[in-house]
Amino acid sequence: MNIRGILTSAAAVVTVAAAAFATPAAAAVSTSAGTGSTAGIPSAISRLPHAVFSRSLHTEFAQLRAHITMGPRAGIVPPLTKHLTSKPATKPAAGQSQPCTEPNCDLPYNGGPVQHHPVVYVDFFGPNWSTDTTGSEAYLLGMYSGLGASGDTWSLTTSQYSDTTGHPVFTKGVLVEYGFDTSAPPSEVTPDDTAAEAAAAAAAFKISDIPDSQVVVAYESGTCFSDGFAGSSCTPVQPAYCAWHSSTTYNNTAELSFTNLPFMLDAGGSCGEDFINPSPGGDLDGLSIVGGHEYAESVTDPVPDTGYIDLSDTVSGGEIADKCAWAGEIWGTPDPAGDVTLATGSFAMQSLWSNAAGGCVLDGTLPFSVTPLKNQASALGHAVSVQVHASTSPATALSYSATGLPPGLSINPSTGLIHGTPTGPIKVYTSKVTVAYYAGSTSFTFKWTAEDIGQVTGPWSKCLDNASGKTTGGNKIDIAVCNGKAQQKITLTPTGQLQVQGGCVTGGTKAFFEPCSSATNKVWTRVGSEYVNKATGKCLSDPGNSKVNGTQLTMATCANKGYQHWSLP
Repeated sequence: MNIRGILTSAAAVVTVAAAAFATPAAAAVSTSAGTGSTAGIPSAISRLPHAVFSRSLHTEFAQLRAHITMGPRAGIVPPLTKHLTSKPATKPAAGQSQPCTEPNCDLPYNGGPVQHHPVVYVDFFGPNWSTDTTGSEAYLLGMYSGLGASGDTWSLTTSQYSDTTGHPVFTKGVLVEYGFDTSAPPSEVTPDDTAAEAAAAAAAFKISDIPDSQVVVAYESGTCFSDGFAGSSCTPVQPAYCAWHSSTTYNNTAELSFTNLPFMLDAGGSCGEDFINPSPGGDLDGLSIVGGHEYAESVTDPVPDTGYIDLSDTVSGGEIADKCAWAGEIWGTPDPAGDVTLATGSFAMQSLWSNAAGGCVLDGTLPFSVTPLKNQASALGHAVSVQVHASTSPATALSYSATGLPPGLSINPSTGLIHGTPTGPIKVYTSKVTVAYYAGSTSFTFKWTAEDIGQVTGPWSKCLDNASGKTTGGNKIDIAVCNGKAQQKITLTPTGQLQVQGGCVTGGTKAFFEPCSSATNKVWTRVGSEYVNKATGKCLSDPGNSKVNGTQLTMATCANKGYQHWSLP
């Protein structure tokens, strides 16, 4: 991405945005799109529904400040000046059978929620955002507009972490709305101040889906923090941080996830400025690295510390992004980091911890292989067991579903085994199997023919028979003592053929064996207990109601008599 291009065009973007929000009424956002690689970000902003406020939230903030309570802070991003080293775990981490070295241990689940359909709201807090010329506003909105949208494989790492009712799913950009609180932040912002501001912004945004929502409080440059922001203009408080996330009870009903996102450029390079891209192109690297860090952790642990967090990890902080912060530079364990391409541009990002991969990854997808089934055929009343083969590398849990299977069959959602006993009707079914893992799915279709196969029992409890088992054209079809041999194994197909030994029972004056074709004299309709030949309109009959083995069957006028009654196979 041409960061410098964004910086030079940012003032125009901010000015137009401020004009659009000049009245309390919501207005559609319009921007002057840049040229070249900068066009994606302004167009992403312009596609947002609207900003719901551009006014002081001072009154709401003051009312909430005295009553708000927040949970633990989590995902506390340390500045780059902090250097730690990893240390061996004294025992296997939760969920792991082998000892591991922190922070490189899997994330255990602590029983709380994850966000199923994450959405983000950004509250730009402070009157000076209207005069900011760094491009931070446009860059931050561009990142959130691209996260979750088509092509974002970075966010998919979070999708492997599920709670008791589901896992994170992404179908569009996570940014829903943004607005500007034009009141001045407190002279020294406390954690509870940020919680109160998030709650005030949530009310202004009129957020209804609290469990899936994140409010990012983006502070203006020069804001002071009581709890140790690395770029605070106040008296520094140790240990220093770049950002953190937490939650607060909202409307006495649900926990609202929020992020304290100070102005990264105030940190003088210790919060990621130029971390991936050299100056001046990477001036805003820290904004996406740190903002992305807190976003991912708010998805997987929206109510700290109840979601996915390794509480035994005293090295990094234990959340999905903590373990991979600053490419492992401060933990002494190299992890990937780099520019991630989203639908809205390219953004500097850190990697995320993947339990599936056993390490830090920038791409949440895994190599995924599914072997489609060939067309199937099965007999009514006979048990079926067909395995769908699929895998990821490394292996992770797969889920299977199917539609259009013959009645009586189903697929095991965990193993992919199609099993059961088909009950009919006899027909060709168009079946579809879908195999999914946390980051994707694939489907295939195939034909499944449900047939009736077995001995056809007729008059005197004798069987329809291909005489002597001969497969030459014209061989007679007769009646004989049932013996279970191949010459008496009859298949009634969905197309109405009576197949035996690779050929078809054919009707004329008499019944005989012929190679199968679509000719109407080889097509039979089941009417009650009778087989009616399509070409002659007559029924398969034992002439003279004979009891003699080897008597060739004939076509006769249908009379619903015993010598014309045949069982299904």
